[in-house]
Amino acid sequence: MTTLLEAVALCKRFGGLKAVQGVDLCLKAGEIVALIGPNGAGKTTCFNCLTGADSPTEGDVRLAGRSVAGWPAWKVAQAGVGRTFQNIRLFKEMTVLDNVRTPATFRAGYGLWTAVFRGRRFRQAEARLAAQARELLALVDLASAERSLARELSYGAQRRLEIARALMLEPKVLLLDEPAAGMNPSEKVALAALVRRIRDERGIAVLLIEHDMKFVMGLSERIYVLDHGEPIASGTPDEVRRHPRVIEAYLGAAHGAVSPAPGAA
Repeated sequence: MTTLLEAVALCKRFGGLKAVQGVDLCLKAGEIVALIGPNGAGKTTCFNCLTGADSPTEGDVRLAGRSVAGWPAWKVAQAGVGRTFQNIRLFKEMTVLDNVRTPATFRAGYGLWTAVFRGRRFRQAEARLAAQARELLALVDLASAERSLARELSYGAQRRLEIARALMLEPKVLLLDEPAAGMNPSEKVALAALVRRIRDERGIAVLLIEHDMKFVMGLSERIYVLDHGEPIASGTPDEVRRHPRVIEAYLGAAHGAVSPAPGAA
């Protein structure tokens, strides 16, 4: 399988603090991969380096073999890396439809004067973006809420809306930062099914951070584990759940045989 996103000896320091140290990971086409670790392990910092929110202090980030280390976040996103955030970042006073449509305005294909005078080219481009946004809202089961304000949605629905917005960029890879946080068990089952649909139907590889180990073990094909910013294990869910350093650092001895969540296997 083709490697889409890769970190090579990735390091990020903030002054004397080593937030991430020597991380190697890769995400191949068609994969769902997880990055786990205790609070403060450096997971979100790693995501930030992969997506351009932070520049690595050392090492490299490659997208389809091309170095994107140090690129600004908007450029990395346009190159094919979509992401969601640990803390939901929606335009709360905008409609659900406009939240999804807005990130793709750079692809509209019209200039300033066309936008000002709202001619035929403008109307055609806006109709095309709206149709694509509605398709994604249907994918995340929010088609009926397109006229609602984002702040009016439930927490779980806001999580799904953020995923739809990230998909509007037509990414090659999708990074999800704690997508199941705050969801009830049935919502988590639906989320796992959605992530698989995104991979299977749209050919998008997925890298996720998540603290719910049953969700992670039932959904991911490979897992990387960080502790204090450093990689301590990687492998299949079965390999990781039995790794002594993972049990010690993160899962706890009593969780050495974590089983998948119902419906997530």
